Amino acid sequence: MTSDDDDELRRRLYILGSDTRWEITSAYSHLLKIGYLYFQDSSGSGHGCSAALVASNVIMTAGHCIHEGNGGNWCSNFKFYPGKTSSTSWTPVYYGYSWMSFTGWTEDGDTDWDIGLIKLSSSPNRGFINFGYDTSIDEDWYLYCVGYPGDKTSGTMWATSDSVYDTYTNILQTDDSDTVDGQSGSPCYSYKKSSYPIMFAVHSGGNKYWSWFSYNYYNRHTRITSSKYSSFCTWINDDSLC
Repeated sequence: MTSDDDDELRRRLYILGSDTRWEITSAYSHLLKIGYLYFQDSSGSGHGCSAALVASNVIMTAGHCIHEGNGGNWCSNFKFYPGKTSSTSWTPVYYGYSWMSFTGWTEDGDTDWDIGLIKLSSSPNRGFINFGYDTSIDEDWYLYCVGYPGDKTSGTMWATSDSVYDTYTNILQTDDSDTVDGQSGSPCYSYKKSSYPIMFAVHSGGNKYWSWFSYNYYNRHTRITSSKYSSFCTWINDDSLC
């Protein structure tokens, strides 16, 4: 397998079994804080991802929606459309003016660190989704991931959900959630510890494993850990959040 194959596999996302995604046609409550993220790579090509407000003017998304990884270049021309659904127009739009990810992603392309933040030039005044970390996450937890899959009409919001299949220090895996390119950066949240959603990861890609003479497929969510949480809080610099 070549390095290009490795890169394709690392970013691939999967429909696992029957497609169980459902469309959200009218955003409300915390869904108003989730939005479509447009950006351009270093060649000038445009791409779509998903993101969520985690502070009044800061969004969280996948690292590869911010930086090309593996020592590549930063992306640019970020545009965020909060609460975009099939029933809303492409306004308002908010522009990114500073961003961050971790060297584990930007220099090494390590999916353990495929997560980052973008500060917007102004606040959408929609509030934010609480984010955090929890070392007790296990197979009893249920995750919801909401974003903008590229195989659907552009700007339409879709949700997928599943129990956690496996946990690692920096990764949560699900084996029955359905995602495709464009849903990278989707907030993955749970109601396990509260009556309101808490975001514990962002969707970042898919994995494939050879086991017992067959391939097993999983969707991967890059986890917020204690150290990532601390770095995010320092960068956001808002004592009321952390």
